[in-house]
Amino acid sequence: MPSFNVQIDLEAPIRPTESINKVKAAIKNLFPDAVFDDVSDGTLRATAKSLNIFKERLGAQAIRSASRRVLRRGLRPGHIIFSLAKQAAFVNRVNFGVDGPLGDITVIVRTETPEAVIDKLTDKHDYDLPEGRPVGKRPPTDDYLVDPED
Repeated sequence: MPSFNVQIDLEAPIRPTESINKVKAAIKNLFPDAVFDDVSDGTLRATAKSLNIFKERLGAQAIRSASRRVLRRGLRPGHIIFSLAKQAAFVNRVNFGVDGPLGDITVIVRTETPEAVIDKLTDKHDYDLPEGRPVGKRPPTDDYLVDPED
């Protein structure tokens, strides 16, 4: 991913039954360059500068089209805001804001070019069909059901 000038702020509530180290691991799985502050008011805060692993996970999970819709909903002047499920992040998965019982990881991507960042994260130019199918790939067919003897 080209180097965009981004500042990523991350926050996650820490419940009394949770391990702080597991919440840190969940954040590090998607934002490995995260630098953590001390926990205050029951909230873990961190900052990061790279979206590379997050982008890779969107592609590996084949959720770029859906991600684009979620990220565009969080588009604000100068930043993008969205939430991620802690449990999914702990197992290297992206699952957008589900208001889970453990609370979500709130992600704020600060940048002068938020729309360009969304386009790059979601490979907009490769996924511009309404159903999210990559341009240039054919839809599945039933050709294998046709008897070649007919």
